[in-house]
Amino acid sequence: YGLLYGETRGRYALTTKESMDRVSSQVAVIPGAGIYVVMACLCTIYLAFMIVQAGNLFGGFGGNLPADTTYSEFARGGFFQLCIVAVINGTVCGFSYIFIREDRGRTFRLFMGLMSVFTLLLCVTAMSKMLLYIKSYGLTQLRVYTFWFMILVVVICILVILRQIREFNGTRAGVIAFVICFMILIYGNVDGRIAEYNVERYE
Repeated sequence: YGLLYGETRGRYALTTKESMDRVSSQVAVIPGAGIYVVMACLCTIYLAFMIVQAGNLFGGFGGNLPADTTYSEFARGGFFQLCIVAVINGTVCGFSYIFIREDRGRTFRLFMGLMSVFTLLLCVTAMSKMLLYIKSYGLTQLRVYTFWFMILVVVICILVILRQIREFNGTRAGVIAFVICFMILIYGNVDGRIAEYNVERYE
C-alpha cells in the first residue's frame, strides 16, 4: 500500500515515466526479425497441431468422447493444454513487448493478435470439454474454479486482441476485468450454486 500510495502521489516514488522510458530503451535490444521468426514458428506449430488434433480438440462441441478416454481425462487434458499454451504465449508476448528493438508496428500487432487468437481457440475447446464433463457428472468446486479460470483467460485474450486493433490502457482493463471476475467468484455463493445445480440435475 505504501508503494502504491507513493507512486500515485509522487512522494518518494521509486519509478517515474521518464525512468521507465529510459530503462525500456536500454533493454530493447532484440531485432524485430528475430522475434517475428519465433512468433511465426509458434503460430505454425499451433495451426498444425489444431489441424492434426481437430477431432480431439473440437470433439467437445459435438459431445464426442474419444475412444478409450474418460470424461475427466478429456476435460483435464484440454485444461492442461490450455495452461501450457497460455504460459508459453504469455511469456513470449511479454518478452517480445519489452525487448523488441523496433517500434511495435503493424507486424508486431499482427503476431500478438494471432497468438492471442490461438490461445482463445484452445481455451474455447477446453471449455467445451469441461462443459461436457459437467453435463455428465455435475458440478464440484474444482470444476467451477477451473471453468472460472478459463473464462478469465478468454477475457484477457479478447482484451489483448482488441488492444492490437485500438489504443487503450490494456493493463487497466485487464486489472478491472480480473477484479470483476474475482468479485463474482467470491460473492457468487459457489457452494450454494453447486448444490442447487446438482439437486436440480438429480431431480
